[in-house]
Amino acid sequence: MSFQEKIDKLLQEKNVKNLRQLANDVNIPYTTLWDYYSNPTRLEKANLTNIKKIANHLGCTIDYLVFDNILEPNEVMLDNFDIKKEVLEEKVIPDEVELLFDKNKNILTQDDKDYIKFIIEKRKKEIDKELGEN
Repeated sequence: MSFQEKIDKLLQEKNVKNLRQLANDVNIPYTTLWDYYSNPTRLEKANLTNIKKIANHLGCTIDYLVFDNILEPNEVMLDNFDIKKEVLEEKVIPDEVELLFDKNKNILTQDDKDYIKFIIEKRKKEIDKELGEN
């Protein structure tokens, strides 16, 4: 699904009248939003701050907006693996990792934490698979 299709869908779901209203709501120039909407090449060079504003306002991830293969508004892409944020949040992580997060709360972003959780869960699955085969 393209950026344009996703924006159309989200505008309808969020009762946003049109692109001009969205541009006003997120405080970016309408012409900039129109460039993203109508020109995939322009979207590839988009200002990340603008895309983040749009995603936050429409209640979706940045990844959902910019990656055509991500089809759910709450999905993210980490290290070429499509996963859903709820999957990350449901996983139980060791107390040591929570301690690491707490000690580095001023440094780690939520994306950093999600990535760390994802890698831990991925490695756990690999180890479980190896142990199951032996």
